[in-house]
Amino acid sequence: MKLSNKVLGLALTTIVCFLTTNPIPTLTAVLVLYIIYKILYFKTEPPIIFAGVTFQWITITLKVFYADAYGIDFYTIHEFPEKIFEVYYMSLVSLIVFSIGVKIALKSRVHDADQKLLSMVKDYNPFRVIILYVCITLAVGSLRAFLFAIPWLTQLMAMVTIVKWGFFYLMFITVHKNPKYLPVLICIILYEFILGFASYFSSFKEVLIFTFIAFIAYHKNIKMKYVAFLLPFIIFIIHIGIVWSAVKGEYRMYLSGGERKQIVTVDESEALSEFINLYNNLDDRKYWQASYFLVDRISYIDFFSAAANYVPYTRPHQNGDVWGEALLHIVTPRFFFPNKPPIDSSKQLNMYTGLTMATAEDGASFSLGYMGDSYVDFGFRFMIIPIFLLGWVIGTVYKYILGNSINVVWGIVLIVPMYYNFQINGTPGIKVLGNLFNYLILCILFKYSLLPYLNKWLLFKNP
Repeated sequence: MKLSNKVLGLALTTIVCFLTTNPIPTLTAVLVLYIIYKILYFKTEPPIIFAGVTFQWITITLKVFYADAYGIDFYTIHEFPEKIFEVYYMSLVSLIVFSIGVKIALKSRVHDADQKLLSMVKDYNPFRVIILYVCITLAVGSLRAFLFAIPWLTQLMAMVTIVKWGFFYLMFITVHKNPKYLPVLICIILYEFILGFASYFSSFKEVLIFTFIAFIAYHKNIKMKYVAFLLPFIIFIIHIGIVWSAVKGEYRMYLSGGERKQIVTVDESEALSEFINLYNNLDDRKYWQASYFLVDRISYIDFFSAAANYVPYTRPHQNGDVWGEALLHIVTPRFFFPNKPPIDSSKQLNMYTGLTMATAEDGASFSLGYMGDSYVDFGFRFMIIPIFLLGWVIGTVYKYILGNSINVVWGIVLIVPMYYNFQINGTPGIKVLGNLFNYLILCILFKYSLLPYLNKWLLFKNP
């Protein structure tokens, strides 16, 4: 019976895909998502890996679905279309290979982590968990002001700022086991969301992403009433993304006081007031124009296509030099090598595409992404080798953190922020490895310093 349902579902999916403007790319996209789901969706732990890799899938396939929605050819909506089909299919193959690498690394992980979390979390004081999250949020807000003040600590400090989402997950689960605190949780989520619009970057989206992940993790068997809630939630996220794309240019200039710098020169109330003003003045033409800008911003295979049209025809394959530089960057920490040059992804992109994109000196950053790096090094035929190894390395770090904390609760708290280590399409290999290494160091330091004391404090009973 189950087999018959799967066959019927596959048949219906195939028919629907072949009714679209781009049938083969659309069907391929759907099938690859299903394969990734079968490989990486684990019901016994938070869907961090699947969510992150699914975002990578979106960055590859989004323009296909956009083209289908408007009845246009997938080929025509890319800035560098010459190699777009080769890059599209190779990116999807690479994503499957990356997922297999992760899966192999996780073969002997903790298999019932979520169940252990749910059974242990009842011993944690929900009020103190909430207080801890609020304190961490305030500390992270203060820390952001110093991110670039100490160059050799910048990356490690950046990793500290994402740890708060692990504590958010703990708070979400703890509160759901103690529903009387649910109004407090809702207020915190709304506060995070609203205040996110007062930042230079779209930080409002983070609380939505991790709320969605925590909700799916807590409600393992999604019922129709939850689907009825999630669908409007997803539509709302898309709407907010379009609005942000429409106003962010003017809004950021207002935040920075007219300077082309990533700074905020006004207070939060002024920032929110200006955002509301821009929102109220948003017309339909600009809104729908922004929908394409959002799609174009999320989609990340155009630069890869430009590189495939430039390498090896104008510049030869690098035979491992790009990934070699990434590895060298890790083993030469800035603390011991203060003169190490900063990462400028745009310069590398220009070198291997022949383009003249703005660089870090111009206050901008573009990159080929780790898949483009792998192509530049080894071409279509062998690029899957470093991609498989990358998936295995990230999966190994994930398994180590989950299985080597003081208990499963804190293992999960520390793997939740690894969502950022899995949604990496568009991130150059040198930054992928650097961020992973820094996060691992942070987790080890946290385990042997603050973690035992925090755990003991949270286990105290209410006075």
